[in-house]
Amino acid sequence: MLGPLREGFVLALGCLALLATATTELPPQAASGLLELRNALVDAKGQVQKTTSAARNMVDQPRQDVGPQINAFSGALAKLNGDALQTSPPRSRRPAPRTTSPSGTLS
Repeated sequence: MLGPLREGFVLALGCLALLATATTELPPQAASGLLELRNALVDAKGQVQKTTSAARNMVDQPRQDVGPQINAFSGALAKLNGDALQTSPPRSRRPAPRTTSPSGTLS
């Protein structure tokens, strides 16, 4: 006999294993959208790494002529900013507050 605590643990682990093996299939449109989102996030992560690497290079290895380092960082930062602006959803305006007309109806 394993004991009540161990038996409960084994039972919970077995349930998790059953849930983990269950596959849920997504519609192609949802899967496509998720794949595009994942690819965009991977690209953005790479660009963030390039930008931070360029900044770190300026700090860790300062050179007599810092122009090329500044240009590399500025270019990476501009690309990161452009990518962020391109992929961010437009901000929607807040809807106008609902008011009550003199007749008592909502407008």
